[in-house]
Amino acid sequence: MPQTKTAKDLPPGAEVQTFWTTWTKVRPGVWLNGLEDTMTDTEVDGLLASGGMLTRVPTSTCTKEADRG
Repeated sequence: MPQTKTAKDLPPGAEVQTFWTTWTKVRPGVWLNGLEDTMTDTEVDGLLASGGMLTRVPTSTCTKEADRG
C-alpha cells in the first residue's frame, strides 16, 4: 500500500491526534477539532512533523452495516 505523503493526500474522515485535541478532516483542505477551530492541510502537516499522530484513515465509503439495505 502506498504511504501517504501529506495531509492533502488523506481522505475526509482521517484523524490526527495531538496532546490537546483530535483534528478530523471534513473536506479537502479543512480540518476541525470539535471546538470550532479549523486548520488547513499545511497546518496539519506541521502537527504531524512535530509529533502529532495519524490515528484514523477511512478505507471505505460505506459508513455502517445498518445503512446497507
